[in-house]
Amino acid sequence: MAAAEDKEITQLDIVTAFLESQIEEELYLKLPKHFTRGNNGRVELKIEEPGGKRSKPDSEIVVRLKRSLYGLKQARHNWYHTLESHFVERMKMKPSLYEPGIYMSKTGATIIAWVDNLLLIRTKWEVVEMKKQIRERFQIKDLGNFKFFLSLLVEHDREIRTMFLSQQTYLTKILQRCSMDHCKGCSTPLDRKTKLHLRTEVEESTEIQTYQQAGGV
Repeated sequence: MAAAEDKEITQLDIVTAFLESQIEEELYLKLPKHFTRGNNGRVELKIEEPGGKRSKPDSEIVVRLKRSLYGLKQARHNWYHTLESHFVERMKMKPSLYEPGIYMSKTGATIIAWVDNLLLIRTKWEVVEMKKQIRERFQIKDLGNFKFFLSLLVEHDREIRTMFLSQQTYLTKILQRCSMDHCKGCSTPLDRKTKLHLRTEVEESTEIQTYQQAGGV
């Protein structure tokens, strides 16, 4: 629809997105070595210089987390809650009832959010205004026109109002990861004469994650 109506499509990246979120849970973290407690009571990271005197680190320093960290199970949930709160309360946008991560204003301005990647869709003036309001709360990186998003290569021709999507780059990475980038293509994904059987205990097991990555899952 954005291509047919010749709308602006701009891509943004939010810097250190998960660290922007407050956490409601009471969580504590045991710090690794080289962290010490200074005279003022603040926790500091001591970097030892070669040949210098080694400072004895505290045996155990436990701190309470005030913000989310990458790797926390609830980090993604907290981030989406923080992002949606800003869109709804500050920018007066409404979340889609049918698709999470899509927000629209009364004028039709649209934001598509996937973790820390945002697409802003509407007229040039409205896109500039949305970027201004997002920058009030988050540190952003303006990536310009919509070209690459979620492993999709995008070619947006505004003159004839068309949009071409391609996963060639993504597929090439999968082939290189599996050392199959020099293999020849075939019309079917599996030889028709192959007979499948249940894996026996003697046979080497295949890592599920590697198998899923090879299939693009």
